[in-house]
Amino acid sequence: MGFPQKLQEYRQREKLSQEALAARLGVSRQSVSKWEQGLSFPETEKLIELSSMMGVTIDSLLKDDTQAPPPEEPAAPPETPPAPAEPEQPQPPAQEPSAGKRWEKWLAIGLIVLLAAVAIWQVSRKSASDPYESLWTTETAPETTLPAQTEPEPQPTTTPIETEPVETEPPETEPGFDTGNLRDIQEWFFDFAVDYRLDYMPQFTLEEGPTKDSGEYLYWAFAINLDNWGEDKGKMSRDYVEETVLMYFSVIPEQHRSHIKSWDYDADSQIYTAYPGSLKDLSYYLLNSIEISAGTYGASVYTVHATRYDSHYRTDSLDENLILALTEGNAAELTPVSEVTLTFTLDHVFHRPVFQAFTEEFLTDTVS
Repeated sequence: MGFPQKLQEYRQREKLSQEALAARLGVSRQSVSKWEQGLSFPETEKLIELSSMMGVTIDSLLKDDTQAPPPEEPAAPPETPPAPAEPEQPQPPAQEPSAGKRWEKWLAIGLIVLLAAVAIWQVSRKSASDPYESLWTTETAPETTLPAQTEPEPQPTTTPIETEPVETEPPETEPGFDTGNLRDIQEWFFDFAVDYRLDYMPQFTLEEGPTKDSGEYLYWAFAINLDNWGEDKGKMSRDYVEETVLMYFSVIPEQHRSHIKSWDYDADSQIYTAYPGSLKDLSYYLLNSIEISAGTYGASVYTVHATRYDSHYRTDSLDENLILALTEGNAAELTPVSEVTLTFTLDHVFHRPVFQAFTEEFLTDTVS
């Protein structure tokens, strides 16, 4: 059992919602959701708080408890009759070791103890530190360094596509797909649209494929990790942008340049720096329908049709009451902005979508 499963089991055992746990830790609900899905890890101080709340060490919290059972010991051979006792022979008196040999013995024991202590300290230090700290710096790779889940994940089994039965549970990225309950899938899609900031998604079709111009992805690549930039907020490395786009769009940007009124690019340091400004308020996305078809290598392809709404109130988080009203057909406090169509597959190793197409048709003259 890894860290995501332990966190989810603890929260359910304590009858805490993701919002309640997030409030205790002083983070957003989306952060807790990503931790339980294995999309990111808490910072070091949050790991310390969690280990204290759960009453376990950080090492045991992060360690995968799944281990193979020990091999069975071979049966003891049948006892043989004892040999006749031989007459005792006089033994020479034991000789005390010399002072030099005693010194060498204690020196060897001391070295062994010292090496063991250093090894234990290194392991505990590695476990206690943020294993994904490098993801939020400007010099290292993006989320591609996250460890893969060890358990195989099944393919969705909703109609109209029939798949072979799979014994393992579906990944956390697609709850509700196997139930056919539209309301369940709608609730999942609200979080999905926020986590992957569809309001900053570049538009492209299946025929043309995703663009290779990095400028189309800069705001999107920055927004999906907004809670984790820390002191480097407003800066992204070229490597981070390239590897993030490769992970989610299966292309590598070929053109790197400054983006008018948004990002400055320094070719020498290969760093993008954002101009002063702020991100747009979060939008509400109501999923209208979802189609599942067969893709390459047996993977399922999901095509989502949804309506994008903006709230009349400026906010940096979604209002649960407005979400409930929207799913029940009462969108009086929300304004429809556009109709979107999104096509993606699911990477069952890293639990992430791979986007294949995104188009948006605005319902008003003003582009939100």
